[in-house]
Order: sequence, then structure tokens, then C-alpha cells
Amino acid sequence: MIGAERLILIGCLLQGALGREWAVWMPQSIEALSGSCVLIPCRFEMPEYNYDYRSTYDNLLKHNPDSVTGLWRKNRTTVFNSRSQSTYHLKGRMTGNLLQKSCTTVLENLPNYYSDQYYFRLETYYFQLNFHPAVQINIKDSPPKPKLTPEKVEVMEGTSVSLSCSAAAPCPKLPPNLTWTPRLSDSVDQLQENEDKTKSVSSDLTFTAFHVHHGQKVTCRALYTLRQGGNQMSEASLILTVLYMPQISGSGSCSRTAAEISCSCESRGNPSPSMEWRVSGLRVTNSTDRVIREEQLGNTGLRSSLTMRHSQGDTATLLCLSTNALGTSSLQLCVPSPQQHSGVHLQPLVYVIIAALICLNVLTVGFCLHKNKRLSRRLKGGRDGDTYASLQLANISPEYDVLQVKNKHQKDTVTAQEEADDYQNTGDGN
Repeated sequence: MIGAERLILIGCLLQGALGREWAVWMPQSIEALSGSCVLIPCRFEMPEYNYDYRSTYDNLLKHNPDSVTGLWRKNRTTVFNSRSQSTYHLKGRMTGNLLQKSCTTVLENLPNYYSDQYYFRLETYYFQLNFHPAVQINIKDSPPKPKLTPEKVEVMEGTSVSLSCSAAAPCPKLPPNLTWTPRLSDSVDQLQENEDKTKSVSSDLTFTAFHVHHGQKVTCRALYTLRQGGNQMSEASLILTVLYMPQISGSGSCSRTAAEISCSCESRGNPSPSMEWRVSGLRVTNSTDRVIREEQLGNTGLRSSLTMRHSQGDTATLLCLSTNALGTSSLQLCVPSPQQHSGVHLQPLVYVIIAALICLNVLTVGFCLHKNKRLSRRLKGGRDGDTYASLQLANISPEYDVLQVKNKHQKDTVTAQEEADDYQNTGDGN
């Protein structure tokens, strides 16, 4: 094993019941975060028998348990004492049971200038012993990057992908919080113990790969909370590679003028696809009357355009095909007929005529409204002009009234005479 995952065996391994020697097991090195705590996994072993006291070391530990003390020393300075912390540099707690030969310890709030080698010392009423060599503790201002596995992802579309992210948890009481970006699915997180007894947090993400995931950056972030408040973050990323057959965009289209037909088609695939055109089932090649142009769209896209000059009549079938190592896709395009082409040119003229008629109608209505308004004003002015009427009546002579009365009197006399003559004539007839 390499680095922090390797175990140090100090002294000799067990060599039988009567051949045991002084030994200690702990990680070779531990990386801690400044302002946080650090867990030091530790286990020791002792010889079977102490001839000076004519007893086993196990019995000596249990005979006077209150005298058993665990210490951590940096160089020749004691920085932690399991029985008394008030007079030492570092606070913490020995979580292991010394009577069971466990010296696992948690040290609190290590400053970054405390990076050094630390070794364990055991003191009892009967004996004292330093265990060498030591564990290297490296204290950083920023947390280590999480580890992503696998480091590279290249899969076929539709394949299930499993990603794992692990981040060291040197302070198990404040493990890092892992998050995925983008969140392709729900993840499963857990705090786990490594082979060297250190702790880490792992997060597993499983999703189905589609072509839209190709080239996407997936990031795992680890957020660490510090003992004195605040937090620190680190991250690791990978790029997804998804292999998929060509996908033709639905935006392909054709247009027509009096001289030519122009069509375009766009496709994406991984590996990058090739494209071809077919008219009535026959493959189109570059010529004077049929010109094909292609434009690369990144690493996975291709746009192709076809121009057919001097076209006459209808084009039966126009097909766009896209191919790569994984398959072929096709799209049939609709070509406007010559009648539709003519209608396209007549349509603006129709719009112009309609607009002119609307303008003429608006002008006519406006003119009529204007004339009606003027006439209404004149009529209103006539009703209010009493002075003019009085002047006209003042010019009529009083003699005209006399003549009117005389004429009426004469007319009444003649009428009465005529009625009398009629009556007389009637009587004579009888």
C-alpha cells in the first residue's frame, strides 16, 4: 500500500505466545486541516512476560490501572497527556482503552505550524516506554481534494454509470459534506473506516448516460466545517465521454427560388458523423449543378448544405443521411413546389393591394367626417343668427299686408257670389 493507507509495524510481529516484542501500529502519515481536529488510530503490543516483576505485562497493566498514562510527544516535548491536559500544548481525548492496548487519540485545533512527527509513549507504575518510529502529521490550511473513481468515463449511450467520490475525514466529529454538480440522480453517502483505521466519507452516484451528457463536467465538492466556525471547500472533476449514433436536428429545411433549390441539414454524434444527400434514392455528388458544402460544429457536429441549380419541375424525394461507427440516421425534407414558389412572389403584391385599399377606405371615411363636421357648424350658425332674420322682415312694406287682406276679401266675396248663383240655378231646375 501507498501513503496514508500503509500501516507501520514498529518492532516485530507476533512470533508465538512467548516471542512477542514491543510493537505499535498506526498510519505512516495523516493529513489534517488547520483549525480542526485529527484522529490518530493507534494500537500497541508488549512482550508476554516481565522477568523483573515475574509477571506478564498484561497483568501489570491491570494491576494498577490508574497509573497507566498515554502521551504524545513531538520531538522530545510532550504535547498531550491522557490524564492531565491543562499543562500541555494540545487538547484532546484518548478514545482508545490503554488496558486493551489501544492508544487511538483525537487531538483538537492543531495549528498549521504543528506539522511534525509524533510518537506514542506509555507510562505505568512499573515501566515507561517510547514507541518508535512516529507518525507524520501534516497540517494544511486547505483540505485535500476528494478522490473520484473512475478517473475517466467513456461509455455507450444508455449505459448505467457509477461514480464514487471519497474525501478524507481526519476529524470524524466534523466529517465533510459531499455534493455532486450537476445532480444527475440521488446519491448515497456514508462515513467509513479505511484499512489503516482512519476515516473518510464516500458518496456514490449512479445514472444512465445519454448523448446530452457527452462532454459534461461532473464535479464532486467536499465542504469541511471548522471547529472555530467557518468552512473550507475542495473539489474534483471529470469529463464524461458518451458514444452515440448520429442525432439529426429537426431544423433541417429547404427553400426554392426561380433558379435553384437550397437545403440544409445538421447532425451530431460521437464519433463525429459524416453526411450525404440522396435525391429519389440516388446519392448526390458534387457537380456544377449540385453543390454540397459542409461545416464542422465542434468535435461531434456537422452541418451540410445542398444547392441544386437550374431545377425544373418537382423534386420527388430529398433525403439527408448521417452515419458514424454506431449507426445511421435519416431525415426526409420537404421541397416547395413551383406553384408554392410562385405564390411566394405574388404574396407581397397581395399585401400591398390590401394595404392600399385599407388606406383609401380610411381617407374616405375621414373626408366624410370632415364635411359633416363643417355642415353641422354652418347649420348651428344659422339657428343662432336672429339679427339677419329681423333685418329681412323689416324690409317688407305695410302696404303688402293691406293688399293681402284686400285680395283675401275679394276672393271671399267672389266665392260667396258663386255659391249663391249655384243655389239659384238649382232651384230653377226644380
